[in-house]
Amino acid sequence: MYAFESPDQGIAVLPLLSQTPDYLKAFEGRSKIVTVPETGRATVEVTAIPASETGATAAPTPAPGAKGSLEGKVVNAVNGSAMAGVIVSLRGQFNTAAPERAPSVTTDDRGAFAFPDLAPGSYFLSATEQRFIAEGSGVPGSLSNQVIVGEGQQVSAYVLKLVPEGVIAGTVKDESGEPVLGARVQAFRYRNQTGQRRLAAAAVVQTDDLGNYRIANLAPGDYYVSVARTAARSAIADSITGPLPSEAETDYVSMWYPNAAQPAAATAVKLATGATAGNIDMTWRKVRVVRIRGKVADPSGGAVGTPMVTLVPKDGLTLLTVGSVRVARDGSFEISAVPAGSYSLIARPGPIGGGVAGAQVYTSGFSVGPSGPSARMAVQSIEVKDASIEGTQLELGAGRTVKGSIKMDGGGPLVRPAFVSLASLDGGGRAMLNPGSDGTFTATGIFPLVYTLDTQNLPANCYVKSVRYAGQEVARTGFELTGDGQLEIVLSSTAAVLEGSVTGADGKPAGGAGIVVAPVAGALPARTGNADAHGNFYFANLPPGEYRVAAWDAASPEANDPPESLGPFARYAKTVTLGESGHEKAQVTVVPSGR
Repeated sequence: MYAFESPDQGIAVLPLLSQTPDYLKAFEGRSKIVTVPETGRATVEVTAIPASETGATAAPTPAPGAKGSLEGKVVNAVNGSAMAGVIVSLRGQFNTAAPERAPSVTTDDRGAFAFPDLAPGSYFLSATEQRFIAEGSGVPGSLSNQVIVGEGQQVSAYVLKLVPEGVIAGTVKDESGEPVLGARVQAFRYRNQTGQRRLAAAAVVQTDDLGNYRIANLAPGDYYVSVARTAARSAIADSITGPLPSEAETDYVSMWYPNAAQPAAATAVKLATGATAGNIDMTWRKVRVVRIRGKVADPSGGAVGTPMVTLVPKDGLTLLTVGSVRVARDGSFEISAVPAGSYSLIARPGPIGGGVAGAQVYTSGFSVGPSGPSARMAVQSIEVKDASIEGTQLELGAGRTVKGSIKMDGGGPLVRPAFVSLASLDGGGRAMLNPGSDGTFTATGIFPLVYTLDTQNLPANCYVKSVRYAGQEVARTGFELTGDGQLEIVLSSTAAVLEGSVTGADGKPAGGAGIVVAPVAGALPARTGNADAHGNFYFANLPPGEYRVAAWDAASPEANDPPESLGPFARYAKTVTLGESGHEKAQVTVVPSGR
């Protein structure tokens, strides 16, 4: 390794400089030989050779980059027809020489658009047209619409595809057949969050006076529709007292299409590209419910305020809360309209002297957790059956402390920078794991919740090989840190890389295709992603093993809602074996439509 002083750019370290071997021979005595171990890291100290000894001179100031241009057309992703009158916008990304937003243009009768005189750099394209969405994620300006313009480059024939929107429509009636006005109807889709398949809200509307609802602007995919109460607020009381109802109560609680109490039992609404799924009707019936009463306190004397209290199902599929919550200034609370089930009852300090936290919270809101070592919280498991629960005491605290280690398999220095954290599936926040030089850490703010391990910024050759607590391997889909024990995480530097390309039935590159890389055996979750505009894909950090790889056209539901199992599609999948530190390539064809 050589280091040279550059008169205009500071220190330059070879091999970043392009020099001939003959030139370097004169400086061999001042170089350092470096051996890079299997961990892929080595530390070396070198002294820069002065510019006066090399004869280097400052390079002249470069002229501003020659401007380029971008031309293309907007087409219907389904039939390929040109779309006139579409507003196309261009936004600079990580490009200081380009305006943050260039003027928008409108496509002509051939669907064509043009942006002349563009500074070199990266741009995002977005298009606006009623009843259409951008191909890919369904969000205009998504990563699938990124384009790079080089110095003086004339980018032409760029094709921006718009997908006709999908619609889900139906009616909500009560058990007597009367329409329900103002009910909150939401459409959910499965998404991979912290490595887990979970339901995330895609859209929300309210029913009209005839009980009708219409959810528009939807990308193709599988949707799960729920109905729940809309927000209702009440005045803040000083305390919640008085007897509980003596008679059994019934009420309307969250229901999933067609009539399921839990999302796991819901039926998916399969929405094709540009289709309308009509008659998604629901009959909303009252069910037996109970109430939960209690009080939030802080044994250390900290302020409680008007606390924030949420009740979250333990199924881990959503962060939707259950019941209608009333809280008071003295820390007392009541949750009504609670059906039978297993829940986590979570409390956090709220505003002092009242505030919006004291208002009644609508049924099926979202639970958002804190993060950081100073967060105070109380968590208690609740089993609700057929009777109300009184006298629940929630004591705020900073949570438990859990010690552990992050080490490399076989020893060696820990890879950095890598970000490792424990993410709660119940909305309880996130605990960062910050290992010291010896790999040990002390995690604070750990509560009796279900966690998953979230790793980010790992080098491409690394993966999580093992996660153990109290000497036992934990489930990667979720685990609790209860009892005494240490959390031991082992990383391996023998991860494999899989890259390749996707083609359509016509043999052409399938840009934006949805891809699933699923282990043939074992409990590890599948990896999902999308091909780039040229049909290429790249997956790193893969544990060695045997995988099935399948792909779906960007306009198909599976491109955004990958199946949990590739078993039914085995005949269309490509099987790939990845060895330790392997780098394999695969070419796959999209699964035929309707299969």
